[in-house]
Amino acid sequence: MNNCLSVIIPCFNEEKTIHDLILEVLRQKSVYEVIIIDDLIATGGTAIASAKLVEKCKANVAAFIFLIDLYDLQGNRKLKSKNYKTFKLIDFPGH
Repeated sequence: MNNCLSVIIPCFNEEKTIHDLILEVLRQKSVYEVIIIDDLIATGGTAIASAKLVEKCKANVAAFIFLIDLYDLQGNRKLKSKNYKTFKLIDFPGH
């Protein structure tokens, strides 16, 4: 693990470009792990898709960080059930 990087990827409003962004970051051979930061977690679809892409490129998802967890939509729970580390600042109902 010499000279390995941890990369933080901000994903605010990046649904259309996150795939290309992750692929570009992971083309760097020294990337070991990725921390994905987003403004909110709702159903978890975008976060899970991002994690799958990172893992397909042979890197690790170190954690997800969210400003807001719309807890009624259970996206954070889905991520945790897949053993991802998640951190959030605010809980808010998603209905």
